Amino acid sequence: MLKRRTFLTVASMTGLMPAAFAKNADTQWNKTVDVLVFGGGMAGLTAAISAKQNGAKNVLLLEKAAYLGGHSVMSGAGYYIGGTDKQKNAGIDDSLEINWKDAVDRGVAANRFIKRDTAVARTVYENGVETMRWLESLGVKFTDQPVQGIGNRKRVHYIAPGYKRGSPELIKALNQAALKAGVVIQTNSKLVSLITESKELGAPVIGAVVEEKGKTFNIRATGGVILATGGFANGPEMVKRYHPYLEGVPSLGSKMNVGDGIRAATDIGAQMIVETNGFGMNMLFVGRTRDSQWDCL
Repeated sequence: MLKRRTFLTVASMTGLMPAAFAKNADTQWNKTVDVLVFGGGMAGLTAAISAKQNGAKNVLLLEKAAYLGGHSVMSGAGYYIGGTDKQKNAGIDDSLEINWKDAVDRGVAANRFIKRDTAVARTVYENGVETMRWLESLGVKFTDQPVQGIGNRKRVHYIAPGYKRGSPELIKALNQAALKAGVVIQTNSKLVSLITESKELGAPVIGAVVEEKGKTFNIRATGGVILATGGFANGPEMVKRYHPYLEGVPSLGSKMNVGDGIRAATDIGAQMIVETNGFGMNMLFVGRTRDSQWDCL
């Protein structure tokens, strides 16, 4: 049986506010699936695989670009977590609690915990080691020697063969694992808007409008819609609105990251928490703009 709670995290968030721009339950559907995933980067691929592993029979992953990878394939390929088997084998004394205290101390010092729900961040840390093992079970390989990044321990685990070079290998492995699990993957498919059950307060998201080759289609998702479409580093209007201090600054992030998923969610009433002093957005605004179609798929 499909565990709806597992996959409705994003969908339920987007269904809490009035669906002012959404269609209703009378929508004519062109396709029906169990779980609909938007975004072909690491987040989308792992979400789709997890959906299949948890009982979803029909999982459809849609990627706007002509290729998979998103910003993940352009990343440094580092997985940051403490208390791993590789750390232990390398003689590095670390644990969940040491890692967490270090992160909180640095966060407080940098004034980065004003708006964040630390319970969410804590969950990421608590599941980090197990998630790394799960990634390895999917065919993702890590180098044996963790290296120093931010923090007081060597916690950066690079995906083999190493810094940046591991990013295409990550997407290759996850793409193969997704296909093996039975996930249907379609590229050149853009999210237009989300569809809710009704326009009433609290109406759940039940599908989405998708654009393919200039035509729109309505896809129903009986088990939830997952938004893994990345940020908006290359969406000038959203950068100006949410991070005005970065207006006009070239971005190294994927050109596809223009905020499609965020816009679709806010269009139906979802609320955003914006941190102007977090380092996540800043990391996407370094150097000059570029976007590569990696020869990896």
